[in-house]
Amino acid sequence: MKKVWQEIIFTGITDRLAAEEAQKVRLLNGISFAGSMIFAAYLPVSLLLQVTEGIVANVLGCLLGVGTLFLNNIHRYVVARVFFCIAMTLYFTFSAILFGSEAGVENILFASFILPLIFFRKLKVIFVFLFLVSFSFLSIKISHQYIPPLYVHELLEYAYFSNLVFTFILLFLIVSGFRYEHEAYEKLINHKNESITDSLRYAQRIQKAILGGEDEILQNFDKGFIFFKPKDIVSGDFFWFSQLLIDTTPKKSFRILIAADCTGHGVPGAFMTVMGNALLDEIINEKRITAPHQILHELDKKVIHTLQKQGNSQNDGMDIVILVIEETANGERKAHFSGAKNPLYYIRQGAIHEIKGSKFPIGSSQFKKEKIFETTTLPLQADDIFYLFSDGYQDQFGGQDKTTKKFMVKKFRNLLFEISNLPFDEQKTRLHTAFEEWKGKHEQTDDVLVMGVKP
Repeated sequence: MKKVWQEIIFTGITDRLAAEEAQKVRLLNGISFAGSMIFAAYLPVSLLLQVTEGIVANVLGCLLGVGTLFLNNIHRYVVARVFFCIAMTLYFTFSAILFGSEAGVENILFASFILPLIFFRKLKVIFVFLFLVSFSFLSIKISHQYIPPLYVHELLEYAYFSNLVFTFILLFLIVSGFRYEHEAYEKLINHKNESITDSLRYAQRIQKAILGGEDEILQNFDKGFIFFKPKDIVSGDFFWFSQLLIDTTPKKSFRILIAADCTGHGVPGAFMTVMGNALLDEIINEKRITAPHQILHELDKKVIHTLQKQGNSQNDGMDIVILVIEETANGERKAHFSGAKNPLYYIRQGAIHEIKGSKFPIGSSQFKKEKIFETTTLPLQADDIFYLFSDGYQDQFGGQDKTTKKFMVKKFRNLLFEISNLPFDEQKTRLHTAFEEWKGKHEQTDDVLVMGVKP
């Protein structure tokens, strides 16, 4: 019996049907079939009493349920819902007029009020059906005042009780069916969420393995921190590091630190980070290009070529900051910087300074002008601290007052200067605390990446 019931309620369900849509189809199938069975149970009574009107009414009730099942079976799901709600309302309206107030058929219409709320989402459609049911109920009550019943029988007083029972049965079927389907839907969604989350956790481990760990980078600097807070499990921001030894006279070493912010966040952003990492490996580690502006030019060409080849949007790309620490064998030390959109902040002699990046991003092929990236070079001093970052921190919405606003560039710059004299571990802690206090109950706006290093 359970197997038969499962086959009936799954009538018309396909693998391509959305979970929410399938939930409504199963519920309507269950109500239609159960209603048909109730009408079929009444049919022998009408035959025994030889009540022609009752026979016709019960047969029509059975056909109403069967017709709904048929429409779902041929995948006319919306038509099935509209047909069932209209046909059910009209059926009980005419039955109530036919048998009069003694039969109490109009009470069944109370169950019809629930159906539009379950099966339809548009308020206009729900309002139309609720108006139809209300108008039908009012018409029945008026007709009972002025039109005598077309069928009169001494057993109708018992029909009132049976129809009242039928009303409660129908309400029970609707409410319990909806509750069952809702719980099943929640279980399905929870299962899918768990599956997606597990997949994202695994993707996160792969992303970390590809991009490298924070400790691997920081051990190449005197002191430093990396404050990295993805909006989702995987990130569209990423950090990148490499160290090259160039056999020149005198010999030179280059420590290349990069903070990049790819278009989007979550899974789309994560795919961009993997592509960016691979292209940087090719440009820097294989071609051994160390000048920041040349790295940006090469990266820009390769990102545009790769995305156009895949048919991607011309707006996809990344904002990026490149810091190169050059050291020669004779002790000369320089810092080279170039940025696409994002600037570089550095602390020197108790003051914070800014080197602006280019106004052009990496990728984003809609620009008609030739993109210009320039390198700024500074001789290193002992107390220098450099900050590389994406725009996620300064773009975070929050605040303590009633007006929601962004953290903003000025506030972020002042915060970095304020904490710059603290130990680097404490700087990271202060950044995290300030971010959480500002964000409060608001959702995180974007991926956040802030790096501070002392060469």
